[in-house]
Formats: sequence, structure tokens, C-alpha cells
Amino acid sequence: MSKLREPLPAKLIFSVFGAGAEILNKAISLCENAWHGVEMASQLLPFDMTDYYKEEFGAPLLRRFFSLKGLVSQGVLKDVKARAAEFELRYSDNGKRLFNLDPGLITLERLVLATGKNYSHRIYLGDGVFADLTLIYKNGSFQPLNWTYQDYASRETISFWNVVRRAYHKELKDNGLI
Repeated sequence: MSKLREPLPAKLIFSVFGAGAEILNKAISLCENAWHGVEMASQLLPFDMTDYYKEEFGAPLLRRFFSLKGLVSQGVLKDVKARAAEFELRYSDNGKRLFNLDPGLITLERLVLATGKNYSHRIYLGDGVFADLTLIYKNGSFQPLNWTYQDYASRETISFWNVVRRAYHKELKDNGLI
């Protein structure tokens, strides 16, 4: 039986939101210490396209997207999500999280997020974690899908992930992987 080929490594990315810049910076620092330093980060953005988290986090909420330095195996997503959930739990107050930390991966073809919520288009990875195909790369840019969250489908967010993808592509080339 032939051995299956490991796919190209990916770029580890995150979304973090919470009630203020200070708590977002704490979550980002936790990620830097657990994995790698931040390579790129978006500006602080309002997180106002849903009221789903208002009861837990209050309002107004801020969000930041960021990528980490280096490359990771695509197989790490489940473990990274578990570690991110540990951070959320450790930094909670009376059962309410202070930040929401969602990891994902960028590859040449797609942006995938890790989630604990099942849905028809999500693939189960194990241990309560699902992979959510959020954006696909087509015609020179990431493209949203029918189920892509509105904030991930925004022009500003897609522009940021396109910049991250270009740096990732260069890193693959510089490492002789493509």
C-alpha cells in the first residue's frame, strides 16, 4: 500500500474579539507564546455584524485578525483549536469568556476555520472540532461561499487575508516547497 502524501504546510491564522484592545492583546500574546510571533495583524475592527455574543461579552466588541510566523502542518488545526479553547477558559470571569479566539489555516487554495459548531458544510476533525471551509482562492483573490460569515466576506477582511496569502506563497517559495 502506498503512503499518502502530506499536503503543503499552512499558515496559522486567528480571529480574536472581545470588549477591548487590552484583552485582545492578551489573547494575541498567548498565541505568540504558544506557537510563533505575529507576522501580520489587521487593524482593530468593530465586531458588530451579529448580536450572538452580546450577552456573554457585552458591547461594543472589537476584533482583530492575525497570522503567525512560520509554517505548520495542516493536521494541527484540531489541537490548536483545543489550546485556544483552553486559553478562553483560563481567562474567563464567572463563566463568561473575556475573548473569543478562533484559529484557522490559510493554504494556497483556501481559508479554513476551526469551530465547535456542526453544520452541513463542516467536516468533523475529532474531539468536538469541525473544519469550516470559509473562503476559497479563485481568480486571484479569496472568494466567500454561501455560508461564509458576513465579516469574513467583507472586502476589507478579504483584502487582509489576500496579503497574508501572498506572504505565505512567498514563504513557500523561499523554502523551496513550490
